[in-house]
Amino acid sequence: MTTASPGTPSPDPATPHPAGPRPLVPPRVTAPMPPMAPPYPPPGPRPPVPPITHIPPVTPFGPQMAPFGPQMAPYPGPGQHPGVPLPPRQPSIPLRDRIAAAAERGTIGKVLAFVGVAITLIGVILLLVAAAQAGWLRPELRVAGGAVLAAVLFGAGVVIGRTPEKRTGALGLVATGTATAWFTILAATSLYHWIPGTAGLIAAGAVAAAGLGIARWWDSQPLGVTLAVALLILAPFLTGGVDLTLVVFLLVYATASLGVQLGRDWTAMYILNTVAAVIPPALLLVAPGDTTVVQFVLVASAAFLLTLGSAVCLLRTTSHPMLLALIAPVGVLPIIGATDLLGHPIAAIMLASAGILLVVLAFTAQLITTAPLQIRTVWLSAGAASGAIAIGLAAGAQGATLGLFGVALAMGLSVRYAGELATALRVIGTVLGSFGLLVMLGQGALDQVLTADAVAEPLRITLAVGAALAVAAVTVLAYCWMRVSDKNTQGSIVMLAGLISLGLLTILCVSLGAWVSDGTDGGFRAGHMAATIVWASTAVIALLWARRLHGTPKTLAMTGGLGVIGAAVAKLFLFDLTALDGLFRAIAFIVVGLLLLSLGVAYAQSLTGRSDDTDRLTPNGPPTMPMHIG
Repeated sequence: MTTASPGTPSPDPATPHPAGPRPLVPPRVTAPMPPMAPPYPPPGPRPPVPPITHIPPVTPFGPQMAPFGPQMAPYPGPGQHPGVPLPPRQPSIPLRDRIAAAAERGTIGKVLAFVGVAITLIGVILLLVAAAQAGWLRPELRVAGGAVLAAVLFGAGVVIGRTPEKRTGALGLVATGTATAWFTILAATSLYHWIPGTAGLIAAGAVAAAGLGIARWWDSQPLGVTLAVALLILAPFLTGGVDLTLVVFLLVYATASLGVQLGRDWTAMYILNTVAAVIPPALLLVAPGDTTVVQFVLVASAAFLLTLGSAVCLLRTTSHPMLLALIAPVGVLPIIGATDLLGHPIAAIMLASAGILLVVLAFTAQLITTAPLQIRTVWLSAGAASGAIAIGLAAGAQGATLGLFGVALAMGLSVRYAGELATALRVIGTVLGSFGLLVMLGQGALDQVLTADAVAEPLRITLAVGAALAVAAVTVLAYCWMRVSDKNTQGSIVMLAGLISLGLLTILCVSLGAWVSDGTDGGFRAGHMAATIVWASTAVIALLWARRLHGTPKTLAMTGGLGVIGAAVAKLFLFDLTALDGLFRAIAFIVVGLLLLSLGVAYAQSLTGRSDDTDRLTPNGPPTMPMHIG
């Protein structure tokens, strides 16, 4: 074995090893492994195990990462160890401490102030009314005393309320002073007739504006609510009930309160002002007294415009826009209830005007107040309902169906130009049309179909015109729904609309026949003959149309057409054969037979054409084309 001398340089590891014997590599020396511990304890005596005295709470994050600490451990239940610590029980608060806390928060002061307002205003009413009935004081002293009391209370409230911490009691003083002054002016105008009506209204509006102006200055909705409640509850006692003077005074107050609510989120005040504007005209209908038609038209129109206009103005700042949208059309209720006082023509004109205004607002409110779609849908629905009632009133008591079908047809025709309100128009039109069908059945449409003289002549005309409007509405609405449906749903819509239209056409034919013949059997039979022919013609059209379809729509069209043919044939043999006689029966059978014969020929030709195409198919390949050898 050769070894390198000390002076020989070491070879470069990057150069290949030369041929020849390789140098020896010293063996790798590893450290010895420590001896392993025995898997079992050695024999001998074991130390005693201490007993378990506490189980720590188990948390999903481990005892070191408990997110809520040991005080939030679960309560011990059945099967749990009683050593788990429980949260400390909260001590009950005594009643005297609760009362003291309420006093610190000002709750007791508010309650006492409200009770004081109510009692003081009741005393003012007794001063102005009860004292007058008993003759205790002269009218001049009563009115002067009320005015002085109002000025003192209002002035004291304004002075005390300059400090925000003291406004709890100041609100009651201002509300009491404003209401007292308002009652005093109302008494001087309505009871004693010292002040002309116009001057009294101006003075009452100024007083209400002053009190509500303080409410806006202090940003206090409770002041406005307290004032409204006081006027609504106590004012009728002063005037001896609801009369025209009180209605006008409350309308003036509600108008004055609108300016105070601008820029504020005072929904409760809007609701109370709506009540003050709408309920008194409605109560005026119970005992109208000397109220004329012109006077009621003016106050009812003012109430409707005020409620709707207030909602539009307050829509930007309210936190309950849908509530305002639902309350806004309530102003139309006094008009609906005033048909006996106003007469159907005037009531119909007012309702139609209200409905048009609501519909126009539904389409333009987005530009005025950025109203969302839901709010405009509510106003559109209210306008449609008002229009339907107006048409019903214009056509008389039996014209409700005309109104419903007329508005449904108008809704369907407007869908194309409605934009994002198109779905709402479709739904509203469908709902109104469905109600119209129910009303038509309730008016005796089915009895008219079964018996010649079942209804009177005016109702025959109403049923005929209503059926014609209903067919038009069903057709338009079905087309509107088909435009937004898939192919399978379109077939179902066509079938449903066709069946409804078929029943309406039957009512139309029989009602026209009975109306033209003045309810005789001849007109009744002629109408049924025409209805049978319409049934058969509709079935033929459906089956011919089905040849152009494929898949589910074709199946639905075929099923519907065959079903109508079966119904027409059954009607021929079960009803027309016995109910019709002479020429009408012969015409019905001949026309229906010719229609079915023509349909059979058309289908036979289509099958013949298909068989010719089938003959051109080779058994094992594509269709063959005829060869021309020239």
